[in-house]
Amino acid sequence: MAEEDMNILVNLNKDDWRELRALVIEMVMSTDMSCHFQQIKTMRNALTQTHSIDKVKVLSLMLHASDISHPAKAWPLHYRWTHSLMEEFFRQGDKEVELGLPFSPLCDRKATMIAQSQIGFIDFIVEPTFSGLIDTTEKVIGPLIEEDKRARETGNRRSSLTGSGSVTVESVQRHSSSRHGNSDDGQMDFSLTAIELPALRLHLSGVIASNKDRWKELSVHELANKVQEEQEEVASNVNSDIQSHISPSHSVADGHTSNQSQRSNGSPPDQTHNKKFSSHKSADHLTWNGAGPGVEKEEDDDEVPENA
Repeated sequence: MAEEDMNILVNLNKDDWRELRALVIEMVMSTDMSCHFQQIKTMRNALTQTHSIDKVKVLSLMLHASDISHPAKAWPLHYRWTHSLMEEFFRQGDKEVELGLPFSPLCDRKATMIAQSQIGFIDFIVEPTFSGLIDTTEKVIGPLIEEDKRARETGNRRSSLTGSGSVTVESVQRHSSSRHGNSDDGQMDFSLTAIELPALRLHLSGVIASNKDRWKELSVHELANKVQEEQEEVASNVNSDIQSHISPSHSVADGHTSNQSQRSNGSPPDQTHNKKFSSHKSADHLTWNGAGPGVEKEEDDDEVPENA
């Protein structure tokens, strides 16, 4: 706004400028998620009152809804925004590891399940916010729509929506059309009477529900992959423990003692040893479902001790 043709506040007097600045500050601060539940509660209580709703609270809710609105967009956009956001969280988690700090919520890239987190985000944050937004909009816009209808019937174009009436919805429409090279041919109707809030509610709820269903489908595969990764990690840890107990000196000594014991019993060398190791390997197959690394290689290793 330092450029003259970009300064939308150039015609405001000092008092109006201060009021707008205070409004913008409160709206931006209200996008902090720590304020979310109190904000929704306040708006719900306001909707039950007969008097008008505080303008600042309404505008703050609108900006907050816009800030978390990607689940209300088409799936390709929502999916892209989600992964961009999660990558930002994960990079914060990586930095926390470097600094020796505990992970903040959703910042552990190894443990966070994206699909599950989005389902919870939609259920507890997005759906209540947009439901409250539509309810609030109906209460605010409803009387203005009726006023606009009466104004059209009487030919009076002034409206409380525009304050003094010096700027109308139609003038904004003409300005927008001329800037984008569109003629004022009536193809786009920005008037209040063209607003269909029930249709808007239905559309938003449908998009949000559809995106949630997509995440539910992905969560099934996400959970299966998570279980598989955990099983592979457990198998790897168990195999590492086995390997750590098999040192060359230990194996030779135990193998020598084992062979002597077997010969004193009249048993062929390695027969008892192979029998016990075969049983040990079978147990591993039951635990690891055949996925344990290194088991087949160790089966023919004569240096494996009996107590491995």
